[in-house]
Amino acid sequence: MLINPGGPGGPGTLQAFLSGRNLQTIVDSENDPSTVPLNASDKYFDIIGFDPRGVGSTTPAVTCFPDSTSQRNWELQVDAEGMLGSGPHALEKNWQRTHALNSGCSVYEMTADGAQGDEVMMEYVSTTLVARDMITIIERHGEWREKQGQLAQKAFDLKHGPDVSRAILRRTQWHVDREPLLYWGRSYGTLLGATFAALYPDRIARAVLDGVVNMNRYYEGRGPNVVMDADAIFDRFGEYCHEAGPDGCPFYAEGGSETINNAYWNIENQLLNTSLPVMASATRGPEVVTWTDLKNILRVAVYQPLLAFHVLAGHVSELAKGNAVTMANFKHRRHFAACPSSPWGGVTARPMLFVSNTLDPITPLHSAKHMTKQFPGSILLEQDSEGHTTIAAPSLCVAKAIRNYFQNGELPAVGTLCEADLKPLVGSRQQVKAQDLSCADRKLMDALMAEVEQGFIPGVQL
Repeated sequence: MLINPGGPGGPGTLQAFLSGRNLQTIVDSENDPSTVPLNASDKYFDIIGFDPRGVGSTTPAVTCFPDSTSQRNWELQVDAEGMLGSGPHALEKNWQRTHALNSGCSVYEMTADGAQGDEVMMEYVSTTLVARDMITIIERHGEWREKQGQLAQKAFDLKHGPDVSRAILRRTQWHVDREPLLYWGRSYGTLLGATFAALYPDRIARAVLDGVVNMNRYYEGRGPNVVMDADAIFDRFGEYCHEAGPDGCPFYAEGGSETINNAYWNIENQLLNTSLPVMASATRGPEVVTWTDLKNILRVAVYQPLLAFHVLAGHVSELAKGNAVTMANFKHRRHFAACPSSPWGGVTARPMLFVSNTLDPITPLHSAKHMTKQFPGSILLEQDSEGHTTIAAPSLCVAKAIRNYFQNGELPAVGTLCEADLKPLVGSRQQVKAQDLSCADRKLMDALMAEVEQGFIPGVQL
C-alpha cells in the first residue's frame, strides 16, 4: 500500500517511518499471519512511503533559496511582517513577498548545493509525473514481492512439506505491467490519488482518499472556497469549552458558547490594535506577541482541535489576564523548531473510498461530495468530527470500514456517518483507555490514538 501524507511537500518516507506500523494495524487482517494454514482471505500489506519529486530526500533537490540560512531568514521575516489582515499594509506586503518569491523561483531555480542548475528541474516536478512514478514504484514492488514469495515458499515447504497449491507463490506473483495500486492518501495525497485514478483507472485496486481536495478547484480555480468550513470549526471551540466547564477548559466563562467565542474575539481585537512586549527569560530572548502569533495558534487549533483546542484555550486565558509569556514561549519554539490533460474523474477498475470529516478547515466535506460524483461507483464515508483529515480524531467505525475495504473490497453503505470516539476538551485519553474494548479493538484504538497524537502542523510544537 502506497501512502502520501499530504502537503504538497510532505515526505512519505517519514510518514512510513512514523506511522507505518499504525497503518498496517488498521488495514491488515486482525488474525495472526503466522497461523498455519493461513486463511486465504486474510490480507497483509507492505506499507510504502515515498518522497514525490522535489520533496524530502529526492535528488536533485528543488529549492528557491541558495542556502538554508536565507530560507530561514525569509520565513522569520514573514512572522515579523504579519499575515494577511494584520495591518493596513498587510495585503500589499504579502503580495510583494509572494511576487518576489514566485518570480525568483521561476527564473533562479537552485540545486541543493546552492548553484543554479543546468536544467530547469521544475519542468519535471508535477502531480501528473508523480502519478507516473507511482506506476514504477508498484511495478518494482511487484518484482521484489515475487522474489520474496519464492524464498518464503521454499522455506514453508522445507518446514511443513511440499505445498502442492503453491499458495504463497500465487499470493505474491508479480503481474508484469499490470500491478494494481493500493493507496491511502491524505489532504494533497487525495489529489495525487485522484489524479492517478483519472490517468490510470484500470490500475486502481484500493484507494482511500481522506480529507478530499477538489481537483477542479486545484487545477482550474473553479469551485467553492476551500476554507468554507473553518469558521464553523472555531464555533465548536466555544461549544466544547462550555461543555467541558472550568475544569476542562481554561478559557471557560459563564454565559454559554457565544460568550466564550466573543471573549476570544475581544482578545484578538485587542492584540490587533496593541502588540504585547515580553522581556527575555533564561531560555529565550525578548519577544513581541502579535495578532499574527495568535492567528497561527488558531490555525493549528482548527486543523487539530482534539490536540490544540486546549492549547488555544490556555494561551487566550493567559492573555485575558494580561500575561503574554506563554505566547512568547510558544513563538520562540516555532522559531526553532503541472496539470493532467485528462478529465477530473472516470470509472476506476475498483471503486474508491473517499473519507471526510464533517468540518474540515481546508478540504471541506463539499469537496469530498464533489469528487465522489466524479468517480462513479465510489462512496463517501463521513466522520462526525472537526479538523483536517480523520487523523484529527480516532474513530473505530472509520478504521473498521477502511480495514474491511482493504481486506474485502467492500464499501460502506451510502450515507454512512461514523462518530468520533473522542471530542476536543470534553474527552480525554484516559476515557479512551477506560473503554471496554475487545483485544482486537484495543489494538486498533491504540494505533488510531498513535496516529492522532502524531498529528501536527510542521514546524509547530504544541
